[in-house]
Amino acid sequence: MPTDLTKPQRQLAHHVLLFDRPLSSEVSEALQRATLACSENRVASTGLIEFFCGLFLQFRQELQAHFDGDIGALVMRSLPKHRFGDKGLVTERVLENAASDEDSSFGYSVVLSDSLLRLLWSATRLASAVGRKTSLKDVIAGIALEDEWLDELRRNGFIRETICGTSRMF
Repeated sequence: MPTDLTKPQRQLAHHVLLFDRPLSSEVSEALQRATLACSENRVASTGLIEFFCGLFLQFRQELQAHFDGDIGALVMRSLPKHRFGDKGLVTERVLENAASDEDSSFGYSVVLSDSLLRLLWSATRLASAVGRKTSLKDVIAGIALEDEWLDELRRNGFIRETICGTSRMF
């Protein structure tokens, strides 16, 4: 059963994750890709699946080593508007205006689901325990900690029965 966060918990998690910078630069970029793609696809909040898509856009090869299925199809289904590389880190408006020397400022809302906040928080705690910033491996380990997250990935057809080299015992 998913646990809903209270407003103060959500605000603290947003602040720590977005401003205190506990995430590695690569995981931060994956989160930025996911939130931007959600904004451009008019998805109300970035959840576990959308973040998983952002991870794929950032870490294609590494992610496929841990998960089965056609992850590219999941990305196309969940976030049809997306971009790989540096172009995936800025809005379409900035890309369109870059050639014409027009104003290229941009902004978009970042709304993270409670499940995603809990996952990032768990992954950050794992990384902090060994004195480093949150990496892709910490996120994958964090996913393995909660049946809710495993079930969501399984429902979307992109998880092995074994993850991180350990089989599910329960």
